[in-house]
Amino acid sequence: MLSLPFYDVSFQYLLNSIPGLTFEARMNPMFNNASISQIHRFLLPSKYINHQLSNTSPVDNIRLKQFDSRLAWPNCTQKIRNQELCGSCWAFSAVNSFSDRLCVKSNTYISLSEQFMLSCDQNNEGCEGVTSKTQISSFREPVSQV
Repeated sequence: MLSLPFYDVSFQYLLNSIPGLTFEARMNPMFNNASISQIHRFLLPSKYINHQLSNTSPVDNIRLKQFDSRLAWPNCTQKIRNQELCGSCWAFSAVNSFSDRLCVKSNTYISLSEQFMLSCDQNNEGCEGVTSKTQISSFREPVSQV
């Protein structure tokens, strides 16, 4: 089963047949002819998955009909970057989340580096993954000094 193709083009055709869709579904060439076992390389190792839910505080039930952060904070819009074959989604999401929050607070775009987190932070395993607690602690000191 793991040697089966990962992608079924019929799903792409189904998506593209939806009326009013604002994008066109396409296959990323990086995954052409990839098998399910090859795709498994991109997934976070199960040792990093925390199945415990943390306690959260209730939030007022606010319903927005429309909100576009690009209009609310035009200085904070970033290009979407590609992690390629490195399992570094954790670094990309952490760095861009912190960068966005800093920009919203200061109204100044601050470019932070995913590569720094991958290469220089000794509390992670680079392309092999990391826990969310580790990635947040990586930013604690620099963010508090801004």
